[in-house]
Amino acid sequence: MIKIYGVESCGICKSAQNKCKEFGVPYEYYDFSIGQYYKECVEAKVDMKKLPHVIVDGKYIGDYINLLSYLRGQRYGVPG
Repeated sequence: MIKIYGVESCGICKSAQNKCKEFGVPYEYYDFSIGQYYKECVEAKVDMKKLPHVIVDGKYIGDYINLLSYLRGQRYGVPG
């Protein structure tokens, strides 16, 4: 399962959601500005300088660029 942590005003966060839809991959979106979700990101040791934060199967993989690499790897079998 892909979890995307972002903020509503972030265009790249919306793009991450749209890419998951485009690739037909289920995801869950969490508003990073809500304290509970902020805490989850801190515990996952995300890079707080970037948005969105992407976690796949409980493992932090990075930001939007890392998500694209992951999705392409899943679809085409090519490592990111």
